Amino acid sequence: MINYKRGVLVVIASVIAQSYVTTAALSAGHEPSMVGHEPPTAEAPDTRVVADFPEPIKQAMLQRMRRNLTDIQRIQAALGEGNFDQAAEVAEFSLGVSSLGPHNARQAPYMPSAMKELGMTMHKASSQLALVAQTGDMQESVRELAKVTGYCVACHASYRAK
Repeated sequence: MINYKRGVLVVIASVIAQSYVTTAALSAGHEPSMVGHEPPTAEAPDTRVVADFPEPIKQAMLQRMRRNLTDIQRIQAALGEGNFDQAAEVAEFSLGVSSLGPHNARQAPYMPSAMKELGMTMHKASSQLALVAQTGDMQESVRELAKVTGYCVACHASYRAK
C-alpha cells in the first residue's frame, strides 16, 4: 500500500510541476504542445488554486469534464481511422466554441479569471482543431489536438474544484 501511495504522490507532483512549466510557457506565448514534460525531482503538496463552486454546479462541471475526456478519445479514434470529418465534428460541436452553452454561464462566476481564460482558450483551440482536421492533414491535426489537451492539462494542474 505504501508503494501505491508513493506512486500516486509522484504522479501528482509530476502534474503540478508540469503545471508550473506549462503556465510559464503560456505566459511566454508558447503553445502547450511546445512545453517540455520533465518529471519532478521531489514530492510536492497540492498547491493548485481552489475554485469554490456550489455543489450542484461543481458536480455538473465535473460530469462535463468527464464527457470532454470521452470526446477527446472520440477525436483520437476518428483520427486513427482517418475519419477527419468525424474528428472535426466532435472537436467543434462537443468541445469547440459551438459547444458552449448555459452550463458555462452557470459555472463562470465561480472561476478565477485565469481559469476562465484557460477554458475559453481550450474551446477555441478545439474549434481550430476542427478546421485543421477538415483539411485531412494528420500531422497538423494531431498537433492541434495536442494544443487542446495541453490547455486541459494546464487548467487541471493549476486549479481544483471545491
